[in-house]
Amino acid sequence: MSERRARSGWLVACAFLALVLAQCSIEDRKVQEVSRAGSGNTPAQVPKAGSGAYGPSQVPAAGASGNRSAGAGAVPAAAQGRLLDALREFAVQDCTKFSACTRFLFELSYRSVEECRDRVMLQLAWVASLPGVGWNEQNITACIRGRAQASCAQFVADDEPSECSPPGTRALGQPCNIGDQCASRFCNTHGYNCGVCAVAPAEHAPCTEDNDCAVGQLCVCEDGNAFCAQHNCVRMRNDGEACSATEPCGHGLNCLSDSRCHKGPNSLGAACNPSQGIQCDWTDEGFLCSGGSCVKSTRGSSCSSATEFCGEVWASCLPSGACLSPASDDGACNVATGPGCRHPATCVNGKCQLPGKGSLCPAK
Repeated sequence: MSERRARSGWLVACAFLALVLAQCSIEDRKVQEVSRAGSGNTPAQVPKAGSGAYGPSQVPAAGASGNRSAGAGAVPAAAQGRLLDALREFAVQDCTKFSACTRFLFELSYRSVEECRDRVMLQLAWVASLPGVGWNEQNITACIRGRAQASCAQFVADDEPSECSPPGTRALGQPCNIGDQCASRFCNTHGYNCGVCAVAPAEHAPCTEDNDCAVGQLCVCEDGNAFCAQHNCVRMRNDGEACSATEPCGHGLNCLSDSRCHKGPNSLGAACNPSQGIQCDWTDEGFLCSGGSCVKSTRGSSCSSATEFCGEVWASCLPSGACLSPASDDGACNVATGPGCRHPATCVNGKCQLPGKGSLCPAK
């Protein structure tokens, strides 16, 4: 599902190296993957005030996006309710596993599993209302069962059962708001506006957001920073694959001295070489390389690749060392200079657009 271009997200996006600097896109990826799998970047108690998320009684029902829902009413209310229940169960499972497998990264992205779940449901509930999506209660339930057996290594590598990625039913050239509606699994659109089902562009194609890229690729800054003028679609490299500044490693992996992706040192005091990239495994314990060894990072009002992350959830670290707060939902954003948007909002024409806020395609 397109959430992993939502966790993927599930579930925000930056290259993996930029996450140490920007702390933005692996969760965007993790949250985005939840919608592809049932996203994460990525998801009950009411989230903290000001988070912009829905409380447990406020998660929108399918079709309740604030726009006329394409195809709303075509599915019986009882079936819609069961589908939403299955999606909530998926979001809870995904956010819980995300928290357990990459604890430090999770804490940079959310205040709680509940807030994660509610952010994920902002997209899932809307996507579930769209015509042509391949989701149903049965394949989501099968996806949940299969993912329950997955190790953390499989989870961070997005090694999902086939039930987690059902194609849509719409053919090339038919209208779509998101790739889950398309048999090709790619919708040529910007943000959550109406587009058409198409063949996904090749790797290294220019992009402005993850949904501009094929499944399995992210839209990353070509210079590895949090914000830039030029973004390209890039496939995250797997364990053991060759890597470089323009071919970044996937979630939980670092490009080490052999120019291949590996899990970095994950113990306090382990030897590392900061000239070779991130090196230390920061996603779980928050280690960073300083003075030739892995040290415990801190979180504060400033940031650096050597010792410190931003303390605010979803904040971005600028090259100057300043922390930049994320834009609010429906607030002003800028993909070149920041601020960015919290998933599932995406920056469209300078504004953080939430699911259901764009132009809706016709039902047929």
